[in-house]
Amino acid sequence: MLLSNAKIKYINALKNKKYRLQYHAFIAEGRKIVEELCNSNLICEFIVLQAPNFMKVKNNLIKTFITDSKTFQSISQQESPDGILAVYKKPEIIPFDNKKKSNILILDAIKDPGNMGNIIRTADWFGINKIIVSPDSVDIYNSKTIQSSMGSIANVSIYERNITEFINNNKTNYTFYAATLQGKDIKTMHPISSPWGLIIGSESHGISHSIIDIAHTQITIPKKGKAESLNAAMAAGILLAALTP
Repeated sequence: MLLSNAKIKYINALKNKKYRLQYHAFIAEGRKIVEELCNSNLICEFIVLQAPNFMKVKNNLIKTFITDSKTFQSISQQESPDGILAVYKKPEIIPFDNKKKSNILILDAIKDPGNMGNIIRTADWFGINKIIVSPDSVDIYNSKTIQSSMGSIANVSIYERNITEFINNNKTNYTFYAATLQGKDIKTMHPISSPWGLIIGSESHGISHSIIDIAHTQITIPKKGKAESLNAAMAAGILLAALTP
């Protein structure tokens, strides 16, 4: 089927967070990500292909629309698109259950969408399937976040919460580790108290002082060189590797 003007308008609307919230949907681009998400439990509304592209998915009932290169460029958010785009329904997030004692990742004011996507992907790698994000973090369905997460957005449950309230309400359920420059060397933190919540802040501002004050322990990655800091995604990966058995 050819891509209609109504579908073009809908796709372009989803570039805006307001309409992603309204329609409860988001865009993913690129063959690898679209294939991964189509083969996940997410609901794909439709796929758009720039002729003469093609792809295989397990569900051949997904609507597929064809368009020309000029039109595809108008709906794509990538500088060099590969001609595959899809719209997905946001997953229904199951209620947060703190009785299931699984480790969690907590993200305070992560503003960069690439960092956010990489952190989600890293958490998925280490088997962390619950992530708490502060309301002032970047939208997890931002197109750059989706691209950086490389399909992991379908494998984790992400909850928007006031982090201070969440920690205060769950201090008996988790040990909260705040990643700071002044914390204890993560290599000396043994045994690790589980289940835990690892708190990561933005590269530019770190974790809010109000959150640091109520965390159980501050931890850090020991510095040996002259670099001023690590980005949030890199720090999350190193700390998750140290905390997970």
